[in-house]
Amino acid sequence: MGEVTSSEQKKSSIRDWIIHAKVMYSLIFLSGAAALIYELIWFRMLNIIFGVSGFAVATVVSVFLLGIGIGSIIFGKLAEKTKNTLKMYAYIELGIAVFSILSFIIIQYTSIFDLIFFYSYNNLNLYLLSAVRFLITVIILIIPSIGIGGTIPLVAKYLLKSNQKLGSQFSSIYLINTLGAFVGTMMTGFVLVQYLGVTKTFFVAALTNVIIFLIIIIFAKRKVNDQILIYNVNNSKRDDEGANKMRIMLPILFLTGFITLGYELLWVRVLTNFGSATTFSFTLILGGFLIGFTSGGLFIAQFIDKIKKLLRHFALYSISIAIVGGLILYILSRLHFFYSNVTGTYQQLITESWLGFIFSVIISIFMGILFPLGVRLYVGNKNEIGKKIGVAYFINTLGAVFGSLATGFFLIPLLGIKVTATILISLNLMIAAFLIIKKIQKRLVPAAALIISVILLVFLINASSNTYHRIADDQQELYYAEGVSATVTVQSVGEGESAYKILYVDSQGVASTHPTGIIDAKMLAHLPLFLASEASNAVTVGYGSGGTSYSMLLHEVEVVALEIEERVIDASREFIELNHYAETNPSLSIIIDDARNYLNNVDRQFDIIVTDVTNLKYKSNPNLYTTDYFEIMRNKLTNKGIAAAWVPLGGLSFNDLQILTASFQSVYPHTTIWFFNREPTGFLILIGTPDKLHINIDELASKMTEPVAEDLRTIGINNEFELAATLLLGERDVAKLVQDVQLHTDDRPILEFSDLEYYTIFNPFDNLEQLLIYQTELYNTYFTFSEEQETQLLENFGLGRVLLQHYIEER
Repeated sequence: MGEVTSSEQKKSSIRDWIIHAKVMYSLIFLSGAAALIYELIWFRMLNIIFGVSGFAVATVVSVFLLGIGIGSIIFGKLAEKTKNTLKMYAYIELGIAVFSILSFIIIQYTSIFDLIFFYSYNNLNLYLLSAVRFLITVIILIIPSIGIGGTIPLVAKYLLKSNQKLGSQFSSIYLINTLGAFVGTMMTGFVLVQYLGVTKTFFVAALTNVIIFLIIIIFAKRKVNDQILIYNVNNSKRDDEGANKMRIMLPILFLTGFITLGYELLWVRVLTNFGSATTFSFTLILGGFLIGFTSGGLFIAQFIDKIKKLLRHFALYSISIAIVGGLILYILSRLHFFYSNVTGTYQQLITESWLGFIFSVIISIFMGILFPLGVRLYVGNKNEIGKKIGVAYFINTLGAVFGSLATGFFLIPLLGIKVTATILISLNLMIAAFLIIKKIQKRLVPAAALIISVILLVFLINASSNTYHRIADDQQELYYAEGVSATVTVQSVGEGESAYKILYVDSQGVASTHPTGIIDAKMLAHLPLFLASEASNAVTVGYGSGGTSYSMLLHEVEVVALEIEERVIDASREFIELNHYAETNPSLSIIIDDARNYLNNVDRQFDIIVTDVTNLKYKSNPNLYTTDYFEIMRNKLTNKGIAAAWVPLGGLSFNDLQILTASFQSVYPHTTIWFFNREPTGFLILIGTPDKLHINIDELASKMTEPVAEDLRTIGINNEFELAATLLLGERDVAKLVQDVQLHTDDRPILEFSDLEYYTIFNPFDNLEQLLIYQTELYNTYFTFSEEQETQLLENFGLGRVLLQHYIEER
């Protein structure tokens, strides 16, 4: 009877432990989801403070990853000393929530870091400024990211009880946590920020941590005999190479972390060159890596404890990563042939984004296999399991930090995409070669695989072209460079007198010698300067071809050109006919920095600020159309200063156009809309003035000095009346246009997500037709003129209306 009772108690204990373990796996899934939500939201928030320059982005990513690494090693050691690992884990989750909320409140509702960075920006050199940026990021992120890093070692210490199942159990923890990270990424990128906004999304993550804490506290009260799990387990040492802790795996884990982040940055860079540079595509690429890690962990969990020669498998999977990397490199080098004569379509954009997802999944599956294998080889057995896993995580994360920095700042900008990929592939082969030569006794199979893979990869790399961006058959490449932030190219289109040049940043055309491109650059320069009552300086956001800066300089004002990618300045020298060597003009200052960061922190004011960006959904461009950004512009304008924003008339729905205009008008109530009507163009210019606009025709004429007039004649504007007739909507018409329309803000970035199907559609005259419905105000509301001048104004406004109707009918 006693034996039956003991057996029943044993079965009951096993059932309780299984339930307990399932609950813990569920919690580590939620923890992974919360961690990625935090990462993506912190990334957004700190981009607002520091900008999106390469150095600013690298600072945020590095501090977050370092915090995770430090947390893994600290709590890995503490896991070996505490008597109640589960309780410690519970309070870590609570601590993550508390300190994350605290950091959020400090960022959002206090100005302390803004003031520190403002002072540093205006008084310190680049190196000291970078140090301050790093220190602020550490203060904000280090405590919660350390907590996030401590979760896996603590859970591993609590759940891993058997040497025989050590590998599979750790792989399960790893894959479930990574699966949670995948879900957190996809939910943040596709659902939460779009429908809840940044603030509420952040608190979803914090609430998740609190729920985890409460569940653990409840379950911790239930007594579970975890010793029952090892009642029939032989914990003797295994006689294979994985039985003892292998310190040689630490540098190898460092290299695998380096390679992983290197590949991630590399694929992102290449795919943005083909148009995949939206939140949608970035979310898919990051999600692809995470689900690939999950799949790899799931695969290896089935076999890892049955594998007798772990090192051999590690070497073979390293070779597999190299081969897959070579194949992907080859395919990417051929994409420009596939897309050479294909104009951008929504289907193409979606295809490219999912292609990035597939590539990321394929290569990260093998990486997801390597990490549990490496950890299993390093830890050997369950003794001090928390400490050893913490060390392994720290070293791997440290490698990831160095991989992101080296790839983003040195390898790609200095050596290019193909050489960078070759280096990453070679590192995988070097790992395999080292293990084969130094550590594996039966070398025939892995050595043969290594030799075959080297031969195959030499062929693939040599067969890969050096072109990793879109270029049509009728285009000739004049300039190509990989910068820190983007790939910059200049391409010549067509032949003879009709030939023109386009400047591309990644896949986005930002300047051109095509007539519409010239009109774009010159109108954006001249219009606000003509409308200003007085101006001694002006800011243009985006240097591009240098054409806008040149035209501004003709008004004899000091010009500040803000450009985030230094390679654009080099490329602008292919557009001398537009910029006339503007960069050599002492009245022009070219600042290499994120525009928002500069305007938010520079200690001076301006008479004119012009924002000119390419596509509303490209990378961080949506940040330059929020109400918060327009307020930054307003704060840096003088009392009589004028704000101007280039707005695409095509590539967005009419609803998006209303949202964009409403966001601008909410900051500048006296907003007018201008459209160049002498040629069918695809852009609007929003003008924000401190008071209602009053334009004296005689004053317009007085500003048409000979250099300015000559520049305007090149785009078909011959006098002040033709310029005046580009007014499309007055401020009362604009107010009707934006009535009851949602606003695009930092917290609710609507334009980042809405109407993605319009991203590649050139539909300017559809939107123009709808704008004309709102055109009710008479021109004399805004102009002062003589009787003779009124006749000419009337003629030019009438001609403009006829031309607009013609463009609409001919679309």
